[in-house]
Amino acid sequence: MNASDSVLELRNVTKFFGDFRAVDDVSFRLPRGSIYGFLGPNGAGKTTTLRMILEIIKPTSGSITILGRSSALAVRQRIGYLPEEKGLYKKMKAWSIIAYFATLKGMNRSAARRRALELLERHGLKDFAEKPTEALSKGMGQKVQVLAAIAHDPELVILDEPCNTPSDCATRYCSWRKGAKFLTARLRPPGARSRAASKSRPRTTSRRCASWVTWYR
Repeated sequence: MNASDSVLELRNVTKFFGDFRAVDDVSFRLPRGSIYGFLGPNGAGKTTTLRMILEIIKPTSGSITILGRSSALAVRQRIGYLPEEKGLYKKMKAWSIIAYFATLKGMNRSAARRRALELLERHGLKDFAEKPTEALSKGMGQKVQVLAAIAHDPELVILDEPCNTPSDCATRYCSWRKGAKFLTARLRPPGARSRAASKSRPRTTSRRCASWVTWYR
């Protein structure tokens, strides 16, 4: 695979916190149109890796190239991200919170509203579009958060534990149980788009969902 065919590349990435080695010499490429899964127990370094990819924190050594750039900040509007620690503004309507995050990524308000309503209808939440998020079930709230991460149609989507309860969200989106994370790349005309994910799940289940898997020990 040529470097031009990849949307993300890590080369010998290591992260220390003091004397503790949180991530040890990780290298991989994420091809366009693929799904990449990180598997491993809690504390293995999966979320730390995602945060380095997003330039929330810097690696101690090694290099990261994302969407052809050395800094995620330079391409942040082309990335969708669902963090491990999630939350919704309780008084905002479901469509409004999706549209709000889309505008933060550069969509105008009218386009963001249309996109939010389209996504809610497509994923079975049309009747809840005008409901405040505090009135949604936990599974519905999780769906809204995932939709907010992809509403601006990003080229690379990073989902850190998007389905962390055994609900319809887990069944419908990834069929993994509590703790699923993703690095994934999806295909969308006129070209391939990409997504990213990770976390500890049975390897056989994860391989059905992911094109590529990295196991963190």
